[in-house]
Amino acid sequence: MTIVGEIIDLNHAKNHPLLGLARQGPESWGTVEAEILRQLNLYLNSLPVFEAAHSSPDGLPARGPSQESLHTKMVIAYATHVTHVLFILLAGKWDPVSLFDDRDSWISSPSFTSTMQHAISAADAVSQILELDPEMRRVSPMAYFT
Repeated sequence: MTIVGEIIDLNHAKNHPLLGLARQGPESWGTVEAEILRQLNLYLNSLPVFEAAHSSPDGLPARGPSQESLHTKMVIAYATHVTHVLFILLAGKWDPVSLFDDRDSWISSPSFTSTMQHAISAADAVSQILELDPEMRRVSPMAYFT
């Protein structure tokens, strides 16, 4: 959640009328974005280590019944989803109007391509969550419309 706070603070700073892009320029925020990217990548790369620590070499749970293995897989799926959403928040645009206006040609930028790749990865993680989490299978995604 510290990384979420950093992303929110960066977004607020960039859009601040006195301290934002108009005054600082996009280059000045690059080091902050690079550090947040580094932290996100470290976290994403730590997930296989976490999974390995909670599994035995033969792929069976290290201790306890297979329920623990299922729980570990669910933790990995949820963490993967959240991490990819954070990548999207860091690189993407938060205002749908400016996204559709595309005055800065963001849709043709490498940042947009990266955001789309993370969106696909986040959707894959949701697919895994729906397969693994029995509670999600019981809950209607549109509870207010049923």
